[in-house]
Amino acid sequence: MNTPSHYILNLAFLGKAIAPNANVAITLGAILPDLPIFAFYIVAKFFCKMPEHQIWSQAYYKPFWQNLIALFHSFPVAAIAINILYIIGYFCFYAL
Repeated sequence: MNTPSHYILNLAFLGKAIAPNANVAITLGAILPDLPIFAFYIVAKFFCKMPEHQIWSQAYYKPFWQNLIALFHSFPVAAIAINILYIIGYFCFYAL
């Protein structure tokens, strides 16, 4: 999981030069794809009481978690989410 590096690099490249007013969007874009990994770790460590070695060598590779993580890192899903947010933004700012 590279959430800190996602955030730092995106903020450095996009935040100052291209979109200085988009820091919230940059933050969400860096954190949201890794939410399933955070959820996986919390469930495995605190609810299932698994040791670290078992979490990262066995449980992490179960199809359910791999599919969920892949879904959150999917370009088509991201494109759909962007379109939904665009439509919501349009209605909030222009239609109402």
